[in-house]
Amino acid sequence: MNEGLAIGALIWAMVYTGLSVFMLLASRLFPGRGYTLLAAAVAMLTVSALSIWLIAGHESAWQVYLGTRLIVLALVFAPLFHAHFLTHYCDCQKPRAFVRPAYVSAFVLTALEYLLAARQSPLFGAEFQALPQVELAVPLTVWVGVLLFVAIGLLGQALRQRRKSSILPLICLTFMGPVGLYDLTEFVVAGESTLLTETVLWLYALSIVLGLLWELRGAEGKLLETTSSLAERTLQLEVSYAELELVQSELFKKEQLALVGELAASIAHEVRNPLAIIMNAASGMRRAAVSDGDRDTLLSIVDEEARRLNQLVEELLRFARPIEAARVPASLYDICEQLRAACKPGYDVALEASERVGAVLVDAGLFRLALDNLMANALQAMPQGGRVVLSIASGSFADGEPAAIVAVTDHGVGMAPAELERAKKPFFTTKPRGTGLGLSIAERIVEAHGGELFIESRVGVGTTVTLRLPVERISELPVSSAKPHARRRSLSSGMLVLGEPNESRDSDQESS
Repeated sequence: MNEGLAIGALIWAMVYTGLSVFMLLASRLFPGRGYTLLAAAVAMLTVSALSIWLIAGHESAWQVYLGTRLIVLALVFAPLFHAHFLTHYCDCQKPRAFVRPAYVSAFVLTALEYLLAARQSPLFGAEFQALPQVELAVPLTVWVGVLLFVAIGLLGQALRQRRKSSILPLICLTFMGPVGLYDLTEFVVAGESTLLTETVLWLYALSIVLGLLWELRGAEGKLLETTSSLAERTLQLEVSYAELELVQSELFKKEQLALVGELAASIAHEVRNPLAIIMNAASGMRRAAVSDGDRDTLLSIVDEEARRLNQLVEELLRFARPIEAARVPASLYDICEQLRAACKPGYDVALEASERVGAVLVDAGLFRLALDNLMANALQAMPQGGRVVLSIASGSFADGEPAAIVAVTDHGVGMAPAELERAKKPFFTTKPRGTGLGLSIAERIVEAHGGELFIESRVGVGTTVTLRLPVERISELPVSSAKPHARRRSLSSGMLVLGEPNESRDSDQESS
């Protein structure tokens, strides 16, 4: 029993345990650099030191046999893990080809040694052995020597690539060869260990740590340089951003002025005719020889044109106000049925609904208002009458979320691609009368419900406007019938709150 050797081996085991933990922490700071493999190699050294403590501090056959087998395990895998680590540490791609065959060889060598050493096992009645018996001492020595040579070659290649952090590890490995062979020979022949290998290994590990600190220092310098560069670029970006904000502000002002110009032109066009008619009517009523019947006719004209002007004001106010949807459970079928029933005679309006679409959360009044405008567009596209299809179905948005789909399809004149591209823009209209706000407001109503509005159209075929509304799960709530807003007027009267829709049509809807 060698107490001094046992105590020394136990101390080294604790040192290597701490070093292995340190390497594991380094592997988290430097992922992909192989420090986990180095931690595994150092852990094998911990196993080797504990094995020496087990053999030197006790005198039973089981302890000698177990300690010897653990030393063999450490001798096989510690240099292999280390060589594998150096392929990452030195950033060598080609030497990594040997890794898989090397691991296979390691497992074969270990298994062969354990099978040959099984006859020494006390389980088979072997007598007490005072010295550890390694059956494959020579092959193990060659194995360690080859992997040591590979490690030196990898560090030498890194040094040729001017990696200064490989200088100290290369010097330590150069001394480790003869020291390790001497220590291994002493252990196998005499059962003693000078622990010189542990000392050199500790110095080698320390050189790796110093290399790591060198990398950290280099990384710190690069980080400071990068920080300075980023600060400079941030300043440039701030200047560019300020200039961009100025340009955007000027562009926004110009867009607002252009929008105001379009609005002014649209209002001037829409207001001019009613005002001219009112002025002519007023001039006619000033004449002395005006009969009561003619005066009543002129007054009715003034009243009609005044209502038309009031309608225009309502359109503009509704477009300017923010839209807030008071959503409650409602039946899309009821809303569309009321829309179909309110359609003026001369048109065939069909309602197609899927049974899978139940109640949805909508503001029934606002949603009916949007559909009114879409229906008005559809009717205006077919001045001689025709068929309009209202369809309700279940579907989904582009992201896969479930949706309730309402579509209005006409078989009218359709729109050209240029008109279709501008159809949803505010104030765009090709009709001689109208502000072109209807479809824009309809889209805002749908977006206020969290939905989307799409238009498909072909000249001479017709137009389909599709509304997609989000579907929330409504449980234990009655399906309410959608009641139209009291202020909204039906299509049969020709007077909509939103007035002229925003789709390019060739015909006008006449006021009643």
